[in-house]
Amino acid sequence: MTSITPASPQPSVSITQNILRRQDAVVAPGPGTRLGDLGGHPAMSIFRQESLSDEVNRESANLTTVAGGGMALQFKTSISSTTSSSTQTSSETVVHRMSGISVQTSGNGHEAVCSAGIHASSPEYLLQHPHQTYQTHQPTTQTTQPPHSVQQPHPIQQTHPLQQNHTIQQSQPHTALHLLPDWTTGGPPEQKDNMAVYEGEMRKKDQLIEELMKLHPSHGLNKVRVGEAEEALRSDLAGMTVKVERLEQQVRDCGASVASKDSRLTELTRQLDAHRQEHARQAATIITLRQKLQEEESATVSLRANQRRGEFTVGALTRENRQQADRINDLENRLRTHLEERESAEQRSETAQKRLVELVRVVTSCLSMGDLDPRDAHEKLSTKLAELVQECARLRSEVVRTSEALEQQEGEAGAARQTVSRLVNELDDEKRTVEEQKIALEEYRKEVDDLKNKQRAMEEEVKSVRERLHNTNKSYNTTLEELHTVERQLQRAKDEVVVTEHRRQQTEVEGRGFLTTVATLLSSPDNRIAPDLQAVTDSIQGLVASNREEAEHVERLTSQVTSLGEQSRRHTELYETAVKRGRQSDADLHALATRCRQLEADQAAAEASREGVMIQKEKVERTLGRVVEALGLAEMGHEVTNDVEMIVCRCHQLSKLEGEKIVDKTTTVYQLQRKVKGLREAVERKDLHVDMLRRKLALTEDAARASRHLEEERDEILTKYKRQCRMMERLNGEVAETRLQLRDLKAQMTQAGEDKARLNQVQKKVDEMTTKIDELDVIRSRQQKKISHLKEQVKAQGEHVLEERRLNENSMEGVTQELALTKQNLRDITRRDKQLTEFRRTVVELLGMEGEAGPDGDYEAVCRLERVVGAHKELTDLSRRLDEITAPSRPSRLSPDQSFLDLSEELRALADDTNNQRPIPSRNSATTTTHLGITHTHRCPRPPSAHSSRTPSPTKRPSTDEDEDS
Repeated sequence: MTSITPASPQPSVSITQNILRRQDAVVAPGPGTRLGDLGGHPAMSIFRQESLSDEVNRESANLTTVAGGGMALQFKTSISSTTSSSTQTSSETVVHRMSGISVQTSGNGHEAVCSAGIHASSPEYLLQHPHQTYQTHQPTTQTTQPPHSVQQPHPIQQTHPLQQNHTIQQSQPHTALHLLPDWTTGGPPEQKDNMAVYEGEMRKKDQLIEELMKLHPSHGLNKVRVGEAEEALRSDLAGMTVKVERLEQQVRDCGASVASKDSRLTELTRQLDAHRQEHARQAATIITLRQKLQEEESATVSLRANQRRGEFTVGALTRENRQQADRINDLENRLRTHLEERESAEQRSETAQKRLVELVRVVTSCLSMGDLDPRDAHEKLSTKLAELVQECARLRSEVVRTSEALEQQEGEAGAARQTVSRLVNELDDEKRTVEEQKIALEEYRKEVDDLKNKQRAMEEEVKSVRERLHNTNKSYNTTLEELHTVERQLQRAKDEVVVTEHRRQQTEVEGRGFLTTVATLLSSPDNRIAPDLQAVTDSIQGLVASNREEAEHVERLTSQVTSLGEQSRRHTELYETAVKRGRQSDADLHALATRCRQLEADQAAAEASREGVMIQKEKVERTLGRVVEALGLAEMGHEVTNDVEMIVCRCHQLSKLEGEKIVDKTTTVYQLQRKVKGLREAVERKDLHVDMLRRKLALTEDAARASRHLEEERDEILTKYKRQCRMMERLNGEVAETRLQLRDLKAQMTQAGEDKARLNQVQKKVDEMTTKIDELDVIRSRQQKKISHLKEQVKAQGEHVLEERRLNENSMEGVTQELALTKQNLRDITRRDKQLTEFRRTVVELLGMEGEAGPDGDYEAVCRLERVVGAHKELTDLSRRLDEITAPSRPSRLSPDQSFLDLSEELRALADDTNNQRPIPSRNSATTTTHLGITHTHRCPRPPSAHSSRTPSPTKRPSTDEDEDS
C-alpha cells in the first residue's frame, strides 16, 4: 500500500469549501423556492448533474498534471459521493470530510491513504521528518466493496462510507505519511513556471466549480453510473500510481548519478585549476629565463665593446712603445758610437805621444846630442843593441810563422775544396730528401682532403638528423591539429548536448501531454484505453545509459589529464635541460673569448718585438755599412758589414798603419816591410774573411733559428687563433640552435597552455565522445612513442656525430703537426742550400770568376784555387830562400866597440818599430790570438819541407778550427 500525499492541498480544500458554501447558499430555504421535500435541500436536474460530473472529471484531469493525480481523484471521489449522498448531509459534514478525506481504491489490492492529522506537505511535518522517504507495502488480496450501496431507497437513511472511512483513518497513526517526490515538491524553473500557470488555471476552474455547485445534486438517477466510473477510476489510479512510483525511483537513481557526476566534475575542475596554476608558474619561470637571457646578451655586448676598446688602447700603446724603443735604440747607438770614437781617439793620442817620445829619444841618441848623461850612454847603447838583436830574431820568427801560416792556408784551401765537394754531395742528398718530403707532403695533402670529405659527410649526416628532428616537429604539429579537430568535435558534442536537452524537454512536454490525453480518455467511461508510458521509460533508460557513458568518459578524461600533466612535465624537463646547455655554452663561449683575447695580445706582443728586432737590425746594418765604407772594406764583400770584430781589427790595422807611416823608412827595409805588410795584410784578410764567414754562418744560423722559432710561434698562434675562431663559430651556431629550440619550446609550452585551457572549457560539458577520445588517445600514445623514439635516435646520432667530430679533430691536429715538422725540415734544407750557394758565391768572388753555378763552374773554381795555393807555396819557398840567404850575414853578437851608428838603417827601422815586437813562438807550440775578448788557439804546424810542397790529399788533412766550428 502506497500513500500518496498531494503537493498542495490548500487549493482543493478552498475549492471544496467554496463549492459547499455555494451549495449551502443554493439549498438555503427561501420563500416560494421549495421544489421538493428532500431533507430541506432542493434537487438538481439530471442535466445539471451530468454537466457537473463532466466538469469534475475535467478538473481532476487538470489537477493530475499538477499534483500527480492524487488530489484530483480524491476531489472527484468526494464530489461523486456528495452527489450520490442524501440531501440531509450538512455542509459541515462535507467540509469535515473534505478536510480529512481518505480514498480506498479497489481492483489491484493497493490502497492510497491520506491522513487527516498533520499533512505531509505542511512545514511542521517537514521539520519533524526531514529524511522520510516513500514506503511501499505489500499489496493485499482482499478487495474492498464500493463505498455506497445502490439498494438504499432513501439517502437520508444511509450513512456514507467515506464518513466511516474518515472516522476510521483518523484513529490511525502517522506512520503512513510520506514525503512527496522531488519532481512535485521542487524542480527546475520551468516546472515552477508551469506550476504558476496551473495555479492560475485552477483559480479559473474554481470559479467555474463555484458556478456549477450553485445547483443541487440530483436525487440518485445517476448513482449506478457514478459507481462504475468510480471503480474504473480507482483501477486506473492504482496502475498510474505503480507507474509513477517506478518513474520516481528511476528519477531518484538519475539524481544520485547526476550528484556523483557533479562531484567528479568538481574534482576535475579542481585538478584543472591546479594544472592552470602549474602552467602559470611555468610561464613565470619562462619569463624569468627570458629576462636572464636578455641580461646575458647585454652583458656579452658590453664585454665585446670593452674588448674592442681594450684592443684599440693596446694597439696605441704598442705603437707608442715601438716608437719609444726606436728612439732609445737610436740614442744608444749614438752614445755607443761616440764612446767608441772617444776611446779610439784617446788610444791614438796615447800611441802618438809615446811614438813622439821614442822618436825624440832615438833622434837625440842618433845625433849624439849632449842632453843625455854620458855615464848612461853605454848602458843605453847596449840595451838598444840588445833590443835590435831581439827585433831581428823576432822578425825572422815572424817570417817563419808567416810561411807556416801560408802552408796552413794551403792545407785549409784543400780542406775547403774537400768540404765544397762534400757539400755538393750533401746538397744532392738534401735535394733528394726534399723531393721525398714533397711526395710525402702531397700524400699528407691527400689525406687531409680525405679527412675534409669525411667531415663534409659527417656534416651532411648532421643535416639529415636535423631534418629528422624537423619532421618530428611537423608530426607534433599534426598531433596538435588533430587535437584542434578533437576540440571541434567536442564543440559539436556540445551542440548535440543542447539538442538532447531540447529533446528531453520535448519528452517532458510529451509526458505531460500523455497524462492529459489519459485524463481526457478517463473522461469518457465507454472508451477505456490503457495508458502507454513506454516512451517515457525509454527516455529515462537512455538518460541512465548516457550518464553511465558520461562517467566512463569522465574517467577517460581524468586519465587524459594525467597524461597531459606528464607531457607538460616532460616539456619542462626538456626546457630545463635546454637552459642548462645554453648556460654551459655561454660559459664555454666566455672562456674561449678570454683565451682568444690572451692569444691576440701575445701575438701582438710577438709582432711588436719582431718588428723592433728587424728595425734594430736594419739600423745596425746601415751603421756597419757606413763604417765599412769609411774604413775601405767594401772590396772584401758585403759580408763584412755583419762582422763587428772585423771592423775593429780594421781600425786597429789602420791605427798601426798610421803609426808605421810616421817612422822613416829606408829603401830596402821599406821594400821588405812592404812585402811583409802585403803578406800580413793578405793573411789578415784571409783570417778576417774566414772569421767573418764563421761569424756570418753563426749569425745566419742564429737568425734562422730565431726566425724559425718566431715563425713556429706565429704558426702556432695562427693555428690556435683559427681553431678558436672555428670553435667560436661552432659555439655561436650551437647557441643559435639552442635559442631556436628554446623559442620552439616556449611556443610549445604556450600552445600546451592554450590546449589545457581549452580542455578545461571542454571538460565542463562532456558528452558522448568516448569512442573518439579512445581513438585519439591511442593515436596520441603512438605519436608519443614515435616522438620519444625519434628523440632517442636524434640523441644517439648527435652523440655519434660529436664523437666522430672529436676523432676527426684529433686526426687533423696530428696531420697539422706533421705538416709543421715537414715545413721546418724544408726550411732547414733551403737554409743549408742558401748557405752553400752563398759560400760558393763568396769563393767565386774571391777568385774573381764570373760563371754560372754548375759542374763546370765548380771545376773551374777548384782549378783556380789550386793555382792560388801553388802560387802561395812558391811565395813561401821564395821567402824561405831569402831567409837562408840573409841568415849568414847577420852577426851573432855585437862587439862592445861598435856603436849604435854602425847599424844599418834596416835594423834601425826594425828596432824602432815597437808595434812589431811580438813574442817568439816555438815550433809545435800553441799560438793564442785575442781579438776583443774572443780567444782562438791555433796549433802551429812544423815548417814544410821540400817534399811537402805539394797539395795535401783530401783524405788526410790537418784538423783546423774551421772544421771544428763547422
